[in-house]
Amino acid sequence: SAARATVMEWYMKRTGSLHKYLNALAEASFPDEWKRNRKAYEAGQWTRSDTRQGGFLARAIVWKLQVDVHRDSQDEPGGICICFNGGSYMSAEKRGRTGIVFPDLGLIFEYPPGAVIVFRSADLYHGIIPWKPTPELPNHNSLTPGRFSYVFFNQGRAMDVLSDKPAGWGRKNAFGR
Repeated sequence: SAARATVMEWYMKRTGSLHKYLNALAEASFPDEWKRNRKAYEAGQWTRSDTRQGGFLARAIVWKLQVDVHRDSQDEPGGICICFNGGSYMSAEKRGRTGIVFPDLGLIFEYPPGAVIVFRSADLYHGIIPWKPTPELPNHNSLTPGRFSYVFFNQGRAMDVLSDKPAGWGRKNAFGR
């Protein structure tokens, strides 16, 4: 609908600086993979309001959900995902830990609000240690307590189609339809 399209444009404009910043981190962390991401992004960028410096065609907002251990099987195998963590929450465990778990690696990383992590989401099982909202503070801010995350990634199928296409291909060719 027109309302959805308008809201999407607003969302892209308002998260453009975050997208640009996360891309710089992804490029520094995985330069070879980022070049592939960048080429596909240039070919498949579907809205002009998104940042020109982008590298991720797909985004998700994980809003106040517990995230169990999983692997993102539709993301590009070997591809990268970058997540920005936020909110006001604390551990729901007796041990008081918060963080992101990578069972394949036997690792848990601290992942406090404001943290960013770059990893291969299709290849590694990952999940968030259970959390609970912090007690709400009066007049603290307009955001109710809880955890959220912005997730930037590329689906495998999109990468297969777009990685060898020239810049602007998607809009010029209706994405091959």
